[in-house]
Amino acid sequence: MTRLSGILSVREKCDGGDVADRVTEDPPGWMGGTSHLVLLIHGYNNNVDEARAAFSGLTSVLPDRFPKVGWFYWPGDADLGWFDFLDFISYPTEIEDAKTSAKRLEDTLVRVASENPGIEVTLVGHSLGCRLIAECIHGLAAKPDQAPRIKALILMAAALPVELVGAGSPLGQSMRRIVPEGYIFYSERDRVLQVAFPAGQTLAAGMGYETEVYLEAVGRHGNPQNLFPQPAEARHDNGHSEYWEDSKIAARLKDIGGAVTSRATEFSVIPDKRETPERSTPRYAVGSCSFY
Repeated sequence: MTRLSGILSVREKCDGGDVADRVTEDPPGWMGGTSHLVLLIHGYNNNVDEARAAFSGLTSVLPDRFPKVGWFYWPGDADLGWFDFLDFISYPTEIEDAKTSAKRLEDTLVRVASENPGIEVTLVGHSLGCRLIAECIHGLAAKPDQAPRIKALILMAAALPVELVGAGSPLGQSMRRIVPEGYIFYSERDRVLQVAFPAGQTLAAGMGYETEVYLEAVGRHGNPQNLFPQPAEARHDNGHSEYWEDSKIAARLKDIGGAVTSRATEFSVIPDKRETPERSTPRYAVGSCSFY
């Protein structure tokens, strides 16, 4: 049964919608009382149900004695109704949503650090969620006295332009300065990053959401190779959406988390039909939608 410690959300709707003005924390205060917090961040074109299913693929195999794990939901999708097959046209606007969501997450982590001195944070991202992580890290790097310590990053199929994290770039400099342990998992057979990413980035540049055209994603070849001390790791059997259930990535996260002596009570997000109404599992809220 898949379990997690809590949810953070900047979604207003289950499908599409704008970035909320504030982060919803459910249950309230779930990030307190821990020395290590792990947050999973989904990618582009995932509604709430799709993101939840992706997250579950990883959290379901984590050991009981593991740091607190939370899911971060952000509106990286558009509700186009009958025209959902044209979802790629929303990609440029989702870049802006990723940046705005990164700022919301940055502010939340600063608050958590003030309430839990010495807390460490590990961020695990997929696809455009990796752009969100990079933007968040850049913001945290500018607040060294307020930000939590970043323990590690895991970037899977990162839809993050290589040029934006190069050695001389602001995002790249921030990541190199405050991330001691980072893992890039990539696949040269990822057709989404091979074809759709360059098209989407070209469209984004044409619409003014990017300053120039970026054609190569970090998750395509693992470049730049010197972003982290740890070498990039190829996962060529993976399609773009197949990283969350990758056993090697799960093993890497287990190594980062290690064993803990205690853990706060976790809540199931999968209903047990055998339970009575008096013992139903807690309901989580994500924007205007909620689920068990």
